[in-house]
Amino acid sequence: MNSRKFLKNFALICFLTVLSFLMFTIMTIITQDERAFDYTAEIIEISEDQQTKQKRIEVNKLMGWGFEFSSKRRHWSKQNGNILFDAHITIDKHGRRSVPVSNQNNRDKFLLFIGGSYIFSDSVSDNETYAFHLAQKLENYMPYVYGGWWYAPTQHLRRFKKFPLKEEVEQNEGVAVLLFNTSHARGILGDTCFTVHDTNLNAPKYEISGNGKLEFQGTFKEIDTFRSGLIEALPRTMKASLMNFCWKRMLKDQFGFFGQKNTLKGEEMDLVIASFRALENEIKKSFPKTKFVLLLHYFGYDFLTDVYKRAKSEKFNVFKLDGNALIDHEYPKSFHYSPEGEKLISDQIYKILIDNNLIMKN
Repeated sequence: MNSRKFLKNFALICFLTVLSFLMFTIMTIITQDERAFDYTAEIIEISEDQQTKQKRIEVNKLMGWGFEFSSKRRHWSKQNGNILFDAHITIDKHGRRSVPVSNQNNRDKFLLFIGGSYIFSDSVSDNETYAFHLAQKLENYMPYVYGGWWYAPTQHLRRFKKFPLKEEVEQNEGVAVLLFNTSHARGILGDTCFTVHDTNLNAPKYEISGNGKLEFQGTFKEIDTFRSGLIEALPRTMKASLMNFCWKRMLKDQFGFFGQKNTLKGEEMDLVIASFRALENEIKKSFPKTKFVLLLHYFGYDFLTDVYKRAKSEKFNVFKLDGNALIDHEYPKSFHYSPEGEKLISDQIYKILIDNNLIMKN
């Protein structure tokens, strides 16, 4: 009986392997990029002491992956031999993107930015980020940038439970801004277009338990060993083709492997909303007076419209960040903003916060 089961599983694996090979070969042809595009992220300097290094190891394990702490990085890109951007990035001792500010002692409130690579400002230098521009306007707010490639709300939740914000933020009150888009929903749900990036297999998976609480279940790699094994076994060229295919789906805010589903099912939406609330509550454990703001990085498709309506009904401070107005200020193929785009996104965030009395002008 066991041998029959083994043969059955072996046959299934062989079938899926052949099918995957054919599918990804076709995808390679379909999605092959005709333009030569290179992206490089390199470490320039690391100055971690032993305590910082130990914290970095723990934090990055909780979140699935992360940058080196107390480091300087260079993210640069070229296309057809021409430099598109050359960003010089500083990471502080807590793993946050550094924001150069003046009058630091006069900043008696915090302004937390939480999210993925758009919050991190992947393609610009420290003095070109949206956070830098906001700090110029809001001289009594100290900006803290908790961001990184792909980071979903549940990854930050996992971190803040172990390392409370009150241990890393000097001020006692302020505003926390969570930027959310399609890729972050994938990070909550464990969509294949999220886990195909190897490091994301180690990201935390949360579910709503029988008692209605959001609970950590393990990593995606631990929970779905079969899919994880297939992803890890893919040749680099196939994996690159799948990632390219996925980016095209995400640009249309589409869900489902072939983009057929433009919204979330009931349980999926419940999980996304529960993740927002759990993150808000975790932040307020450190700072009870925090104003929690949810910004949806919006391009006009059904998916985020549905999230907006549900979040609004749940009494979140939720607003739309107009991505359509910023498309002309994205770097080709990196999808991240130029210095001018960062300035424009800072203007949008500033207007939202001021117009809705979430912060006060200086």
